[in-house]
Amino acid sequence: MKKILIIVYKFPPMGGVGTRRWVKFSKYLVRFGYKVHILTADYKFKDEVTWSLDVEKSILIHKFKSKYPLWLLSESSNLFLKQVKRYSNFFLRKLFFYIDIAQFDSKPLTKKAKYIINKYEIDNVIASGHPVSINYIAAYLKIDLPRINLIQDYRDNWNDLNVYRFAEKNGIRSFARKEKLAFNEFFALFYADKVVNVSTDLTNNLQSKHSNFGSKFVTITNGYDSDDYVEEVPSGDFFDIIYAGSICNERIDAIYLILDAIISLNDDFINNNLRIIVYSNFDIRRIDKKYQNLLGKNISFKSLISPSRVIKEISQASFCLSINSKFAPYAFGTKIFDYMALNKKIIHISYGGILSEILRDKKQFVCDYQLENMKNLLIEIKNNFLSQEATHVVDYKEFSLDRITKKLENLFI
Repeated sequence: MKKILIIVYKFPPMGGVGTRRWVKFSKYLVRFGYKVHILTADYKFKDEVTWSLDVEKSILIHKFKSKYPLWLLSESSNLFLKQVKRYSNFFLRKLFFYIDIAQFDSKPLTKKAKYIINKYEIDNVIASGHPVSINYIAAYLKIDLPRINLIQDYRDNWNDLNVYRFAEKNGIRSFARKEKLAFNEFFALFYADKVVNVSTDLTNNLQSKHSNFGSKFVTITNGYDSDDYVEEVPSGDFFDIIYAGSICNERIDAIYLILDAIISLNDDFINNNLRIIVYSNFDIRRIDKKYQNLLGKNISFKSLISPSRVIKEISQASFCLSINSKFAPYAFGTKIFDYMALNKKIIHISYGGILSEILRDKKQFVCDYQLENMKNLLIEIKNNFLSQEATHVVDYKEFSLDRITKKLENLFI
């Protein structure tokens, strides 16, 4: 039987969208006849929003002891404890874990990975960030075990993230630290057989910085899992927009942009009928005071819900919202694949990027962060809703996980 090792810090029972990619790929690799081994951090807690139901029983899950206090990453309903964890994480990452939460895990991770590779005679090894230290540590496996085929999965381009930029706001202040970050990335890429990015924008950007690595770079996006959409849920008749997921990293600016457009337009139909429902971990107490009158009327913030329930809510919405931060037009969020699979009308806010191009080609609603453009877009979706125009069927088959997993399989030896 074909065997593969996937090294990924976050995996169920740890929650969050960061676990989805390799839960889904491992599920399809099992279907393609692979014996899948997962090496992940030994997380003792069980988060509420996970993809645990997609973890195939035949997958062998191995654990390593991370140096980071993982209880700080666990969910908590207690407000005081939540604040304690928030500030503890902040100070730990500022003072000690300035690269990421896996930067001190080289010994336990490498030792466990070598044991698995040798015991089960594994040739293909995938190391997936974020945290990016996983990619750096995995490079040492290639040095000690040159026979393996090492595939580095870059979820975010390492030194492109704001927190890793040197001499910039909220970035790295120490040049010695920046040197280490730059070296770690170069080292991880140098010893990789293939480097995978989740979007063409990210691939092109990384390749432009490391052109000496030739054809190592490959784009393999996330995708939708047809199994998630077996139950048919009828669409609702409301003029509503749904968003489910994080609004950190300045994505809240897109929500504020829509609200500013509502206020500026002062359109009777939009004022009385448009409902924006946001499922997120956003603290409603932080919302700008100028939008207080729209709360409960044009916009509602709700708690995060399970992936299966998210799909039901998406199914019933008239429009689905996708957001790329102003500084990250290259992003390719996973929620977009639920929208695609359900053939929903998509509103995408971004300063360009490959996802904007794809959605524009698919006749979806794409806008940048300019207020006038957002006002025009709201009028456009209002007219689309009032026309009761039947949703034209869009072909998104190239983003189905069975097809995308075959692209991944082409990288194996």
